[in-house]
Amino acid sequence: MLKRPSLPHVANIMGNPRAAAKRLNDNFTILADALERCLWRDGTAPNEMAVDLDLNGNTMLNTVIEELPEPPPPPVVVPPLAVTLSGEAVENTHVLSWTAATGYENGILGGYRIYNALTDVLLATTGALEHTLTVGYETSGSYYVVAFLVTGEVSPPSNTVMLETGENPGIDEFWADTVLLLQVDAGGNLVERTGVPDSVTVVGAGTVTSAQQLFGRNTFDNPGTDTQFTNYIRARANPGTPYQFAGPFTYEGWFYVDALNTVYTGLLGHPQGANNTGIFHQSSNGGGLVVTVDVGGFNSDTFDMTTGEWHHVALTRDGASVLRLFVDGVQVGTGSNSATFGNPIGGNSDFIVGAGWELNDDNADINGHFSEIRVTKGVARYTANFTPPTTFFPMAGP
Repeated sequence: MLKRPSLPHVANIMGNPRAAAKRLNDNFTILADALERCLWRDGTAPNEMAVDLDLNGNTMLNTVIEELPEPPPPPVVVPPLAVTLSGEAVENTHVLSWTAATGYENGILGGYRIYNALTDVLLATTGALEHTLTVGYETSGSYYVVAFLVTGEVSPPSNTVMLETGENPGIDEFWADTVLLLQVDAGGNLVERTGVPDSVTVVGAGTVTSAQQLFGRNTFDNPGTDTQFTNYIRARANPGTPYQFAGPFTYEGWFYVDALNTVYTGLLGHPQGANNTGIFHQSSNGGGLVVTVDVGGFNSDTFDMTTGEWHHVALTRDGASVLRLFVDGVQVGTGSNSATFGNPIGGNSDFIVGAGWELNDDNADINGHFSEIRVTKGVARYTANFTPPTTFFPMAGP
């Protein structure tokens, strides 16, 4: 029995199955028409010859050529992510950065997605080349980045970066009373945390270095000489009186002396001519730390600053006008004075770190390092011996 050849069979015979099928169907249609006209018997059934040809059976090719769909375009090939991910833990944040992805000739780059590498949870989407995640202190994180096209294709993940933030400094119950907090952050930058001063100015050649570290961080290196008001830091508020203290206060900071100057070395306070108030170190006349007030003061001959060591120095005044000087948590001197510390110069209210005193040749700026400088107004934080801090000062209140 004659059968119409199948399409696969035709495809094996001829190189172009579409053209072959059309030609065969056209020929079989002509033959079917001829049989219908010549071999029809009674008008109710096809001629046996037509049955033998199986012109109407399921095995015959359709006489209508179906258009085959056009093949889909080749998929956009996304190359491996041509970036290197890096990161840094700064305070209570994780800062991620990466180089730009390249090689997307077949598509438009839509941006980058940042994922938690442990859970594959999407954390952020950005078009930039860096992103900062606020994660909190004592927090670790593992991250990777993928690039994506606007058409949806996604690249393979980048390398994985693991970060861990620093120790939580805790909460400062007197944070609202803190009017100055100078620190060197984990990124090596000198920063003022309270926002109270209008400006903090590094005068002279002082800079942050790693030569002496405190709590694992760099510190401010002040290259003092036997000349006053050459290298120091000035915090200024203008107008206003945040650095004028008629009542209780606390001055404190950490100091590392490289070399003692010939006579007087300024630490903290207001070296303003006849209105000097604050703390300085006296190398002559028996030595020791000196608390000076515009009228009166006191010396601490029981403690002499030594080179090559870190010391926590604090001066407080309570509500009864009692002044107390502490070194490394131990009271080394006391006195009584109700005078205003920090009378302004020209309407400015300044607080000075590291400058010499009295504007004469007997005084010099500190030659050494310091960090964690904190000033509290209205509160005497220490009125008895205490344990000095073991980490950097808190930066938030309750």
